[in-house]
Amino acid sequence: MCHVSTALWQEALHHRNSLWLDLLTDRHPTTNKKMGMPNSWGVPTEVGMSQKVVIWLNYAYTAFPDVPYLMKGDDDMYLKVPQYLSDLRYTQQGEWGRPRSLMATIPHGDVIPATLGIDGTKDCLYRVWRLHYGDIIYGNGVGYILDRRLVQAALNPFDGSNVFCSSC
Repeated sequence: MCHVSTALWQEALHHRNSLWLDLLTDRHPTTNKKMGMPNSWGVPTEVGMSQKVVIWLNYAYTAFPDVPYLMKGDDDMYLKVPQYLSDLRYTQQGEWGRPRSLMATIPHGDVIPATLGIDGTKDCLYRVWRLHYGDIIYGNGVGYILDRRLVQAALNPFDGSNVFCSSC
């Protein structure tokens, strides 16, 4: 059974812009991880979180057929939507368009401070969290956005014709 607070129900009914996913399974952490710690919650919990992302992408891809991007964010994420859309437009043009402050290029403990201004304007940079696995850097954290075509490719099952086989 999905347990949701009265306040969340009221907000969802009033604004009609909320969606929550409950897999109706027991996915308790299998490790001693505490909130804020960098290690894993354990395989069952991590698999459950991955399943929720796939369910969300499948739902969003079908429910919003005219949007070019789909986004996934954490439940405690704050997003300045007009700024984010502005950044997407600049990215689509193949450039960032605005000169960045020199201070903005200096990471602070792998995080760019969220309130760091750009050249004295009201625009702000977003937090950029990253994980290092050897030489590979992964984006991590509050949210990410995917092009609709990438979501379509990820949701389609693979067949033998679109898999590269080096031993064939």
